[in-house]
Amino acid sequence: MAIMIRQTVSAEKKSFGQTMAYIFGIVISINILIELTNLLPVKYATVSSILVIIGCAIVCSHVINRKIAKYTYVLLEKELIFYKEIGTREKKVLNIKIQDIEDIKPVKKVHKGKGCSKVHCLTSKLRGKGVYIGHYRVGEKLHGFIFQPNQDLYRELMKDIPS
Repeated sequence: MAIMIRQTVSAEKKSFGQTMAYIFGIVISINILIELTNLLPVKYATVSSILVIIGCAIVCSHVINRKIAKYTYVLLEKELIFYKEIGTREKKVLNIKIQDIEDIKPVKKVHKGKGCSKVHCLTSKLRGKGVYIGHYRVGEKLHGFIFQPNQDLYRELMKDIPS
């Protein structure tokens, strides 16, 4: 019989007041930075304006990937598939064969210098209880993925992965 486990994770829902404070804080910070760049000489204002735009892009990326996006993990037969959902659009992000996964450990027990050439962050939080990192090989390169599986998914994965 085919095994299928599906789990969706997202950021904890904040109260309306906290969300509005967060948005107003970002908007006011950007506005202050723009006003400060207007006080600079033209030569420096251009560079600082570009830096403000880059900073805004980084903040927007963080908000989208950590606060708005939902991540779905699907264990189907011998494959682990990751989807990222923003609004109504769902996109397949990663597809790993279980046999290629070398290990799955809690994030806090893994040293940063493990030698991964790429790490996929597939959860809204990167630390804490229930957050794991898995390592798998693509050719000769070691890749990683950070995710937040529930107990059923974790147990099923650990049956097929060497410790």
